[in-house]
Amino acid sequence: LWDFDGPLVESEDSWFRAERRLLADWGFHGWTREDANALVGNHLAESARILMGIAGATGLDPEHYAGVLASYALEDIQERGAPFRPGADTLLYQAREADLACALVSATFSHVLSAVLATMRPGLFDVVVGGDDVVHGKPHPEPYLEAARRLGVAPGDCVAFEDSHPGSTS
Repeated sequence: LWDFDGPLVESEDSWFRAERRLLADWGFHGWTREDANALVGNHLAESARILMGIAGATGLDPEHYAGVLASYALEDIQERGAPFRPGADTLLYQAREADLACALVSATFSHVLSAVLATMRPGLFDVVVGGDDVVHGKPHPEPYLEAARRLGVAPGDCVAFEDSHPGSTS
C-alpha cells in the first residue's frame, strides 16, 4: 500500500504552492514551508478547513475548497512534474515483477492521481484509493482498509509506505 505524495513521488512542493495560492486568493500571504508541513497527509477537506481558519475565510464550504486545492496542485504538477522519489520506482517495479499486489492510497483526489499515473508506466497499481473515494480520510483507517478490501487481502497482510503522521496513524 503506497502513499503517493512523499514516499512515491516528489510532489510536496506542488502542494505547498497550491496551499499558498489558495490562501492568497483569500488575502493571506504568510504561508511557510513549516506551516505546510503540518498539513502533510491530511484529508484535503481538513486541510481546506485549516487554511480557511488561518485566512479568516468564514462561511465557505471546505469540500469545495478541497477541490480547488486539488486543482491548483494538479496544475502545478502538470507544469513542473512529479518525479519518483529516489529508489521508489525501483522498489515498486520489483514488487510488480514479484507479482505482489499494489495499491495507491492517498489523500490526493482521484482525478489528480489519475492524471499523474497516466504519465507513468501502466499497470503499476491494482487499486487506487483517492481521498475522495472514502468518507473518512487519513488519519482515519478507512483509506487503507478500503484498499485492502479492494485488493481482497487482510489489512494485517499488508505493508504501507507512508511519510506523515496522519498517514501512519491511518
